[in-house]
Amino acid sequence: MEKHEGKSPLGVEEWAFVQSVQGDEAPDSLQLDAVENDRQMARNQQLTDENRKLRIESRRLKEELEQLAFTKQQEEKETGARISKLEYENKQAGHHEASAQKKIQRLDSNWMINDCA
Repeated sequence: MEKHEGKSPLGVEEWAFVQSVQGDEAPDSLQLDAVENDRQMARNQQLTDENRKLRIESRRLKEELEQLAFTKQQEEKETGARISKLEYENKQAGHHEASAQKKIQRLDSNWMINDCA
């Protein structure tokens, strides 16, 4: 076959065959693109769903952490108050003990005086 300027170097039948093959490939190629696009969209949706779940879990954990911090603060206040109360009671007991010791010493002194008299 001769090559004519501006015309296909292929014959009509060959050209028709090439066109039919290319025509068959185009839809397959488009189908593959569509399938890949669908897969990518499904993956994106899955990631979006996972991201949403992670955000919800993150919020829940943050609230739990805040609650734990509050509870810890309250317990520290209560513990501090109990320690202060115990320190006060201990101090009072020390005063009572000192007072009792003085009374015992006075009684002992009085008995000694009475015994000597």
